[in-house]
Amino acid sequence: MKRGYKISFLCFLFLPLLLTIPVVMNFINMSFYIFPVINENCYMEGLTDFIWDGKSTIEDFTYNSKKFTFKYILKKSSYEYPNVFIIFWLDKIRPYVNLSDCTYITIRIKEATKQDITLFIKTYEEGASKLGHRYAETLRHNSRILSLSPTLYEYRININEFATPEWWYEEKVKKSRNEIGRETYKKVVSFDMHFIHNSNTPLKEELNSLVVEEIAFHKPLKLSSIILAGILISYYCIFLLFFLSGRKKRKKFLPEYNQLSIVNYRDRELERIREYIKEHYNDPQISTIKLQEEIGISSTRVYSLIKEKYNLSFKQLINKIRIEEAKRLLRESDLRIIEISYEIGFNDSTYFCKLFKQIEGISPSGYREKVKQGKSDG
Repeated sequence: MKRGYKISFLCFLFLPLLLTIPVVMNFINMSFYIFPVINENCYMEGLTDFIWDGKSTIEDFTYNSKKFTFKYILKKSSYEYPNVFIIFWLDKIRPYVNLSDCTYITIRIKEATKQDITLFIKTYEEGASKLGHRYAETLRHNSRILSLSPTLYEYRININEFATPEWWYEEKVKKSRNEIGRETYKKVVSFDMHFIHNSNTPLKEELNSLVVEEIAFHKPLKLSSIILAGILISYYCIFLLFFLSGRKKRKKFLPEYNQLSIVNYRDRELERIREYIKEHYNDPQISTIKLQEEIGISSTRVYSLIKEKYNLSFKQLINKIRIEEAKRLLRESDLRIIEISYEIGFNDSTYFCKLFKQIEGISPSGYREKVKQGKSDG
């Protein structure tokens, strides 16, 4: 290959790869994980209605890199809405995170009792909210109720299903919906899960639980990235065809010739082992050591080749063959079971019967009876 051709080849091969950068970045940034916590600046905490003089309790709040377990009991008190809740603060350093490109949330939950969760996406609203945990109630509350079922594992929720309740406008910021404007989710501060008692039903002070494996915000795949990926795939398909056709043209002509037959050394060894086992499987003294002495293949090599070929040890293979022959003799002869065990290489008929049942799930006598029964039914 001439130098100029090499340079052209490398340019056509690698320069288009620069276009893959935006495609790859789009794929990498398609999801923002709330849990498992990938961003070390994201953290969570569990709280109860104790801050409003309630008596509800969190019985278990443990988590690791794969899941978190949450158990709680809602209890009656002077507080009108018994509840417990989990807050996922999205960033310790930045005041908020831009999730405006996300269109849906996935939540994976298992081992859940039947219950309702009120989900909140809380955002900073300029002119209405204050930053800092103690001012969390001034954040814009966008809520959506999620009903859990013990039989469901993954929940997908469109972000446009979240809505800001009227009480937030009236009680927290004292501004109208028109004054605040439409939610954009450009300044998301936290994601909350509230477990609140519905005052329309009697409160049962019982243990509720769930195990959460994933909470994530997702962006749709951009059309521009799909088109760009399609262009790159098409380009490299054409490039590959062109390169291969060029190689065929440059291939030197050779006369026809007879190809030599190929027999791998490994296959020859395996064939010798098979032939030996075929003739000596019913030898009570058969072993890899004896095989090594008679055909000259080391016992370690014998074990390795049999394991690779049959996924069995040498002893397991011999026993499988013996049991298969025992089944034939049980079907086709009237030899006693003790005689069959000796014929196929077992010195101990009790061990033979035990091994037969272990492999076939039935005793030798039971097998023979089953065969006879099948013939009589036929």
